[in-house]
Amino acid sequence: METIQIQVNQDIQAQKQEVIDKLQSGEMVLSFSAIKAFAQSPAHFMAYKIGQRVETPAMKKGTMIHCAILEPDELDKRYSILKKEDLPNPESDFRNTENKKFKELFEAKCQTEGKEIITPGEWDNLIAHRDLAYGNEAIAPYLNGLIKKEDFATWEFGGFNWRGVRDGIGKSYVLDLKTVADADPSRTKWLCDQEKYHWQQFLYKQAPDVSPFYTSFNLLVDGNMGISLHEITWSKLAKAESELLRMLDKFKLCIDQNLWHMNYEFWAESTKGYFQID
Repeated sequence: METIQIQVNQDIQAQKQEVIDKLQSGEMVLSFSAIKAFAQSPAHFMAYKIGQRVETPAMKKGTMIHCAILEPDELDKRYSILKKEDLPNPESDFRNTENKKFKELFEAKCQTEGKEIITPGEWDNLIAHRDLAYGNEAIAPYLNGLIKKEDFATWEFGGFNWRGVRDGIGKSYVLDLKTVADADPSRTKWLCDQEKYHWQQFLYKQAPDVSPFYTSFNLLVDGNMGISLHEITWSKLAKAESELLRMLDKFKLCIDQNLWHMNYEFWAESTKGYFQID
């Protein structure tokens, strides 16, 4: 069998080298998403930093629901609907010359205004999620009590500079909204560990404008109109700190030894890079 020649994309290699240079010089600013990607592997971290990860439909839906619940007043400014009844000839489709021209003008107008075009069904779904959250007696007080929303912050932790956008800051709490497949509380502990929610909440509480005594809440919302509110306990946050410090030790190892090419084999127990299924 012939040896396969691996193709090297010079542009991607240049981007990777730029990231490596910033890491080695100490210029790199980390984020929760970046360290979460590293928890998968060094290669996942690198792919995240150079933008090789593509937005999925689930990510797009999550962004829309974030707007509906955290910034409902922004819905009309960010999204627009092309309704059939607004067409010059509503009984026809877009093969109709007038309808086609109307659609083109509508799309151009939305692009100029920075609006995303969504379907009537998607709009109705956003309004339903907004009403679900603000109509819930256990959850509405925390949403209505937010002093800051989508708030950018910077801080230091573990020898690195960090940045992030907190979903919401209340008088004595930090709230983070998550769009999930299932908001059933019985799945939350597994989901928190899997998605590192406790890491994110711990990191956000390192920002200088947040007291370490603030309560940390995660608001989970799913596509089936399920919603639940969860406190990340002090013991869970303490666990996050120790896990993050251990993770940063591995991160520093990658910087020192330039191991950013390694995928899941980075975490393998075997020195040969494979895993055992027992």
